[in-house]
Amino acid sequence: MIRQPSFALLLASFLALSAAACSADHSEGSDAGILVPDSARPPDAVFYDAGSVPGSIGVPCAADTDCHGAGARCLAEPQIFPGGYCSAMCDPAVATSCPTGAQCQDFGRGMTFCVLTCDPGVMTRQCGGRANYGCSMDPQLSGVCVGGCVDATDCPTGLMCDQTGGQLGSGACFTPGAMIGAACVDDTQCPAGGGCQDEANGGWPGGSCIAPGCDLPGNTGCSGDAQCIGLGGFGGPPQGY
Repeated sequence: MIRQPSFALLLASFLALSAAACSADHSEGSDAGILVPDSARPPDAVFYDAGSVPGSIGVPCAADTDCHGAGARCLAEPQIFPGGYCSAMCDPAVATSCPTGAQCQDFGRGMTFCVLTCDPGVMTRQCGGRANYGCSMDPQLSGVCVGGCVDATDCPTGLMCDQTGGQLGSGACFTPGAMIGAACVDDTQCPAGGGCQDEANGGWPGGSCIAPGCDLPGNTGCSGDAQCIGLGGFGGPPQGY
């Protein structure tokens, strides 16, 4: 479903899952109600030898024990890392914190992990060849491998892939021929570049496919009978949909 800013919502979910195993000790390391214990914060430098062994950066996993190396972690937030993603804690200030082909990504609140790098200008499959992954074009994640799509094989039968779409800018599955205003329960039922303002979260009966990019003050940029409306988010100005 469309949310603004999209990365912030997924990040909040990722941080909540990452902190779920923490104790209730409110000692140094707690921040804004989300406990980040010292043990979860990156040391001055963490070296991770990805090598060619199973468990290297970006490999599927279900638990930390499926991954190998110092500080190894299995990142399991399904919208960002579908199928699990072997990683390691790292230090953004130390260039050698992550192996060649990966970079240290800051997810906020002391959560910094190695993620595979990629070229957002290349529209062929990267990311270790993994299905359901794409190269992010999101300003906060540009050039790293996260959940998305590269072609229709990453999507359910009958759907196509918008390689630059989705909440992370790493590709999104969509329904060919879908129209703005169509009933929906999730983004895949909407056209390329659009998303679902669903009933449960948006309050629109039956849900409705909407698309960003119109001019709110001038009510321009919409086709057919569609009109431009404002949807605000996180204290920012309303965006045209």
